[in-house]
This record gives sequence, C-alpha cells and structure tokens, in this order.
Amino acid sequence: MAKQAAKVTEPANGQNVERVLEKYDREHAFRKNLGKIKWVVTALAVGLALFQLYTAFFGTLPSQLQRAPHLTVALAIIFLLYPWKKGKTDSKVSVLDILLALLALGTGVYHVIFYDELVNRFLYTDLDIAVSVIGVLLTLEAARRVVGLPLVIVASLALLYAYFGPYIPGFAQHQGFSLERISTFMFLGTEGILGIPIAISSTFIYLFLFFGVVLRHTGISQFFNDLAFAITGRMVGGPAKAAVVASAFQGMVTGSSVANTVGSGSFTIPLMKKTGYRPEFAAAVEASASTGGQLMPPIMGAAAFLMIEFIGMEYGQIALAATIPAVLYFAGIFIAVHLESKRVGILGLPADQIPRLKEVMLQRGYLLLPLLAIIGVLVMGQSPITAALIAILVAVTVGLFEGGSLKQTLVERWYLLLPLLGLLYLVFSKTSLPATWGALGLLFVAFLIHQFRHSQFTFKDLIVVLEEGTRTALGVIAACGAAGIIVGVVTLTGLGLKVAGGIIELAGGILILTLFFTMIACIILGMGVPTTANYVIMATMAAPAIIKLDPTIPLIAVHLFVFYFGIVADITPPVALAAYAGAGIANANPFRAGVTATKLAVGAFLIPYIFVLNPVLVLEGATWWNVPLAVATALIGMFGVSGAMLGYFRTHCNLLERLILFVGGISLIYPGLVTDAVGIGILALIYFLQARRSAKTS
Repeated sequence: MAKQAAKVTEPANGQNVERVLEKYDREHAFRKNLGKIKWVVTALAVGLALFQLYTAFFGTLPSQLQRAPHLTVALAIIFLLYPWKKGKTDSKVSVLDILLALLALGTGVYHVIFYDELVNRFLYTDLDIAVSVIGVLLTLEAARRVVGLPLVIVASLALLYAYFGPYIPGFAQHQGFSLERISTFMFLGTEGILGIPIAISSTFIYLFLFFGVVLRHTGISQFFNDLAFAITGRMVGGPAKAAVVASAFQGMVTGSSVANTVGSGSFTIPLMKKTGYRPEFAAAVEASASTGGQLMPPIMGAAAFLMIEFIGMEYGQIALAATIPAVLYFAGIFIAVHLESKRVGILGLPADQIPRLKEVMLQRGYLLLPLLAIIGVLVMGQSPITAALIAILVAVTVGLFEGGSLKQTLVERWYLLLPLLGLLYLVFSKTSLPATWGALGLLFVAFLIHQFRHSQFTFKDLIVVLEEGTRTALGVIAACGAAGIIVGVVTLTGLGLKVAGGIIELAGGILILTLFFTMIACIILGMGVPTTANYVIMATMAAPAIIKLDPTIPLIAVHLFVFYFGIVADITPPVALAAYAGAGIANANPFRAGVTATKLAVGAFLIPYIFVLNPVLVLEGATWWNVPLAVATALIGMFGVSGAMLGYFRTHCNLLERLILFVGGISLIYPGLVTDAVGIGILALIYFLQARRSAKTS
C-alpha cells in the first residue's frame, strides 16, 4: 500500500519542469554553463548568505553598511548568472558581464569605505555623483535581467518625472531636480534604492526566503503532498482538493506563484487530468491555489514584510489580520472544486492509493516543527528576525532526522533534542548574546555527533544550501532596488499626495470607485511587475488616496487590499503567468486556463472590498460573536459565488439562477445580520427550486 500511495504523490514523468519555469519565471532563466566563473558565483552567494546570517544573529549594521553589501553583491551575482537577453541560457559570461559585476561590487565597497564621509557630507563630490549614476544604472539593468522590462520602464519614467517636473502640466507638476541631486538621493542616502524596500529585503525577507530553502531540503514538499492527499484524497474530487491543500502549504515555502504552480503541478495536474478534469480546469486549480500561497500566514509573500514599515504594525499582527481572508480565499477554491467535481461526477481516489494520515504524521510530522516555531515565536511577541532565525535552526535540526520516524529519532538520535532545548532557552531569554551562542553551540555539538554516527550531510551540501538561499533572493532584491527608485521619486517630489488627489478627483470622491480604480491599477501593474514592487508602488501612491478619502478605514485593510490585487495579477488574463505555467504542464489553452483560474479565485476579487468596507474580517472591531458569525456566513456565501461562477449549485444553473446566486453569495460574505438573512434566504430558495427540478427529471 505504501508503494502504491507513493506513486500518487510523486511527480509525473516526462514533464519538462525546467522548460516551463524558464518560460514563465524569469528568475529561473539563468545561465546553465557558467564555466570557470561558477566558483565566483558560488563564493559571492555563500558570502552574502553568511553575511546575512551573521548580522541577523549578532545585530544588524548601520543602515548603509547593512543594505549596500546586500544589494551590490546581489547585483554582481545577477550580472554573472543572468544573460543579457532572455532565453540565452546557454550563453557564456561575457567581458561586459564581468565588468558590470565588478562595478557593482565597487559601488558597494565605496559605500563601506567612505561610510562616515557619506553620512556626514553636506555637498557631494564628483566621484560621489559618478558612483551614484553608475549605481542607479546597474540597479535598473539587474532588474531588467532578473525581473523584467516593465518594472524598469516604471522606474525609468519615475526618474524622468523627477528631472522634467517643471514641464509636466496639471497637478503632477513640480520644481524639478538636477541629475546630481536625483542620482545621489537615489543611491547614497536611505530614501531611494537603499530605502525601505531594501531595508526589509536585507533583514526579514532574505531570512524567510532562506528559511524556505532550508525547509525544502528537509523534504517537506513531499510531506505536504502526502499530507494533502491523506486529508482530502478520499473526498469527492480528491485529487483537485489535494492540489488546493498542498499548494496552500507549498506557497508558504516557495514565495513564487509560478514556481509553486510548476513544483506542485508537475504531479497534481497530470493526476487531475487522469481522473477526468479538463486540462484548463486542472491548470487553473493549481495556479489559483499556488498563487494564494502568498496570502496564507504565517509566511506570506515577501511584500507582506514591507507592510511592517508602511503601516507600523508587527508582523504577527499583520499575519493574524490576514488569516481570515486567506482562509476564505482557499475555501472558495475548495468549494469551486467540489461543485465542479459534482458536476462532472469525479469521486475520490481508492483508499489503497492514498497515504494514511496517521502514518504520515507519525513518520514525518516533525517536519511541521519549523512552521510551528515561527507561529510560537511571533505569538510571544518576538521580532520576525528572531522568528526566522529560530525557524531556520529548527529546520536544520529536523533536517538531520533524514527521514527517520519520530520514535527512531528519539531512540537513535537523541542528541538532536539538545539544539531544540537550546532554542527554547533562546526564545525565552529574548535572544540574549549568551543564549545565542549557547543555542549555536548545542546545534554544533549535535551536528558533530550526527556526522560521526550518520555522516550523510557533507560540507558540499552546506555550500549548496547557502548558495541556493542567495539565488532564491536575487529576484526580490533586484525588485526591491528598482522599487526603491520609485519610492525615492515619490519622496523627493511629493508625487504620492498628488496621485492620491488625482485618484480621488477621478473617482468623484466615491469610495467604491476609488477602490475599483486602485484594483485596476494593481492588476495592470502586476501583469509585468513582481508582487513586491507592485505593493511598494501602490502603497506609496494608491493607498494614500483611499486613506485620504476615508481616514476611518484601518491601515491594515487598505494595505491588504493593495497586496491582494498585486498577487491575483498572476492569474488574471491577459498576462496570467501562473495560469500559463500550469497550462504549459497541462497542455491546455493558456488563456482559457487564466479565465478559469479567475473564476475559481473569485473570492480574491470580492473579499478585499468586503474587509475595506467592513473590517471585521481583518479583526478590526472584532468581538467574540461577530467574527465567528462573519466567517461562517462568508463560507456559506462562497458556495453561492462559486456556484454562480461555475453554473452549478444543487444541479446545473440557468443564467437567472447564476445571477441570483451571485447576489446571495455577496450578501453573505458582507458582514451584517440583514445581509446574512437575505443571503441565506436566496441560497435556500435556489437550492429548494433546483432540488425540486431534479426530483421531477429523475
């Protein structure tokens, strides 16, 4: 049985995962043949990883000293790793690439050597200006290579706006700034490229991405797949429901909609097709669920960490506020899968093809310890940096279990409990320096004992993990650098308030129209700009419009609104990269897969409006009774909305029934006793009418 079950949850053969990733995810379109330069890339990547871990454990450095090496080393790696032109992954590193990498490192060294002078200098020298211009251009070129041209175009337009301000008509006009002022403001200070986005990237984001890499090396991806099938495999539509659950888990680890879609979809999509789902539907299920992984606490997309600075809340509070909307999002997809499965008559998988939940948890349940550690540390009020560090150390420890069961580990590898005890002490001691050294010492002792008794982990494995950790972060670092240019221009010119006023004027001062225009802007921007940069741009320009129009709306609701619509761009045609990646695996029509994914994820287009208009769903104004009631009625409402999207509720729906179901579903999702009563009445009426119609035709 175990062998049969394993076959269900293993990736399907013959799927060219790398080809799909290279096509739809620029971060995976790197050079395959680095030649002698490979050791340089490895050295730089490992060096950056060690720098990040050291400063996280023993205290971050002053702003520029922390951020400049983080950015410039990443830029150097990008120039060596990513070709000048997309698709040329077989090209060799050119002299120009090496020169650009050296220039990038040089700008970082300049920041470090002349740190005191740059901080205290009132007038910048010609050399300062030259370094600044080079730094800005290198940041834009690196972002073009690893992120894409759209973000570079937006950042370049922002720079042009800063320079040509006096010649711009209307409300956006400003005094204009010189090339020297713009370049030094962008690269030498802490309000441009080295501003908030890179500040968060060089601390929180890098550590959580590194944690994801360590976690994947423990084998947690296969565990998530087995766990998902064990929970949902026997249900109606089991394979598709398992894809939803597995992708919700995987998204917390990968942080990329496309990578998650391809990683999980390489086995879930062929299995869904085999059990009777249309190729477009199989691709859409995987894409919509994988995209939602960035919405699911405790580890949300990288942009969520930027909210810490933009709204001044602790990450634990942000994650808690985002929990109910995320649950509703996945519940909507789960319900849609259930209704589609009932419509086409797809049942669950045979019991002998599904892993048993008890066996999965007993054998590999310890792999959940790192995630539980993050939750526990955040609940205790510790910082995200502390939570990430503790989780990384726990992940390293459980990784040494190497597939053994919990019982086997306690008997044969008892010494692995030592670092776990040390980590507990580290948490309760508020991460003091002696406690930090003690925890690291216990982990090192356990590692030495492990190497002596079960030497499977080698020094080469350690280098691979460190290098992969940095490689995973390159796209985010480049995006944060380019986004910093946009933030810098907004700060320098006051563009944010001007755009906010323009949006309000365009919407006629009507809140719902302001939200709608913001949503459209987020989705359009998200078609070519990664989620991190999208959030930064909209948080600095669109979010202030909503707040200015109605200051009573909680900041968390406004910023989650922007965050959601930046993410769903990955499944919204015409540029739905996650859906297109899923279609590539399913051999399906990409556009149809995107449209279907949008239908499945309809909750993501509705829920943000609801929690802005009534913030109970983000726990603002929460009481012991209104939150459970809002969640329960919203879940029922998702049945109505999903039924309207798919044209199936109790049985097949006509157009009028679909419209009525949609209204009833929205009424239930929106918190309120009157709307709940109306929604319940509508859904009950449609169910009764369809049941009677089915009885007559049977």
